[in-house]
Amino acid sequence: MAAAEKAAETTPTGETTDPTDPTTDPTDPTAPTTDPTTDPSETTDPTTDPTTDPTADPTTTPSSPMLDTVAAAKQAIGTLGNEKSPATGRTYYGDLDYLTAQLKAGAVTDKQAQTTLNQILNQAYVLGDIATVKAAFAQAEIGNTKDSVTGQSFYGDVDYLKAQAAAGKLTPAEAETQLSAIVENAKAVSAKVAASLADFKATIDAGKTGTAEATSTTKAKAGEKFAAFMTAVKAAFQQFVSGK
Repeated sequence: MAAAEKAAETTPTGETTDPTDPTTDPTDPTAPTTDPTTDPSETTDPTTDPTTDPTADPTTTPSSPMLDTVAAAKQAIGTLGNEKSPATGRTYYGDLDYLTAQLKAGAVTDKQAQTTLNQILNQAYVLGDIATVKAAFAQAEIGNTKDSVTGQSFYGDVDYLKAQAAAGKLTPAEAETQLSAIVENAKAVSAKVAASLADFKATIDAGKTGTAEATSTTKAKAGEKFAAFMTAVKAAFQQFVSGK
C-alpha cells in the first residue's frame, strides 16, 4: 500500500514543469513576449518607431513652396485683406487662411491651390481694374470699336480678360499685363485714352521690376515685391481715372 502511494506521488498527472516543455519554453516563438528586441509592439526605438522620434517638433508648421506663396500673398495684400470678397462672402484674409488649411490637410494639389490663389487675388485687385478700364472705354465711346490686334471689340477684350482672371487662369501680374496691352491698343485709336494714359505701360513695367525673383526670395521679400507691383498698378489706374 505504501509503495502504491509512493508511485502515485511520482506519476505524471498531465502537468509538467519540465523546462524543455514547449508550453513553458522561453525560446518558444509562439509564446507571448515583452522583449523589445523580438516584439516591435513593445519598442520605443526612434529608429524604428517614427511616432517617438525625439527630433520631431509637434509645434512645427509644415511648409512648402506653395504654402510660402500663399503666405507671401497674405502679407502683400495688407489692409485690403480685411475687405469681404463678393465671390465667397469671406474676407480676403479668410479666403487665404482657408486655402492654407486645405493645403496643409492635403485636400488640394499645388496646381489647384495656385488657381484658387489667382482667383482670390484677381478678385481683390484685378477685376476692379478691369471694370475701371471698361467704364473708361465707354466714356471714350470706343467699347464697340474693333481692336486691330485681337480682332475683338475693346469690350470683348476686357470681358474675355475678366473671365480668364475670375477663373484663376491668370496670375494678377499676367492679368494686369494683358490689361495694360489692351489699354495700349486703345490708345492707338483714341486720343482721349492716349492723353489720359500716356505713361500707363511705363508705370506698370516699373512696378513689376524684381517680381521674377519672388519665388526664390524669403516670404517677406516676395510680399514686398508683390505689394510694390500692385501699388504701381493701382497708381496707374488712378491716373487713368483722373485723366478721363
